[in-house]
Amino acid sequence: MQDNYSLLRGQWVYYLCRMRKKEKVNIRTLTLGEIESYFEELGEPKFRAKQVYEWLWQKPVQTFEGMTNISKELRKKLSDEFSLPGLTVDTVQQSEDGTIKTRFKTHDGHFIEGVLIPTASRFTACLSSQIGCSLSCKFCATGYMDRKRNLEFDEIYDQVAIINKQCEKANGKKLSNIVFMGMGEPLLNLPAVLESARLLLHTIRREILDSICLNRTLSDVTLVATKREPFDVLAEGLETNFSRGERI
Repeated sequence: MQDNYSLLRGQWVYYLCRMRKKEKVNIRTLTLGEIESYFEELGEPKFRAKQVYEWLWQKPVQTFEGMTNISKELRKKLSDEFSLPGLTVDTVQQSEDGTIKTRFKTHDGHFIEGVLIPTASRFTACLSSQIGCSLSCKFCATGYMDRKRNLEFDEIYDQVAIINKQCEKANGKKLSNIVFMGMGEPLLNLPAVLESARLLLHTIRREILDSICLNRTLSDVTLVATKREPFDVLAEGLETNFSRGERI
């Protein structure tokens, strides 16, 4: 059933991209199966989809030109029909204790922040989940900012990928922990938060994370969704579904 759905959606993506007046589709919103269906419609071998998918998530690039193991003609076609938005680094500040704060710029010109927090026993990435926030908490600087929009799951993912590289360069080690305690309230952008966590588990898990859990330590890694709301049910759902490899 899932394969049929991916095939139909892949065909829809293909014909949508043929309509020149339509806005380009963000290729990172497509599943591997949908990319496979797209390439099948082009008459390309199925393994091309896996090559592209690896460039999108396991060794992320910022342009289609960076996908060096596919032909120039195919890279040009992808560039003509899809977009590949991603975060860029705007400003980096490093303190004496090794903390690195990064201001990221989104594809539509907004700014968010992520922080690498090193300690003797762990290296934590503090991530943003929204641009601004609507809760207006008095103890939080972001609470004084208007919420512009939710971050997409790939923008959350990009924060981890960039901060992990910073961690390796500065400390010679990969990230061990992730917390959603930056800009925004993660439970108000839960679908994107869960999808980014799923991608981290299933695409770059071996490179960065041993496992992810929510509000409890099952291994060396803890994912904290929020410190302002109860989330035992959410934690149970994450652990149960991720252990089965399901998409939440």
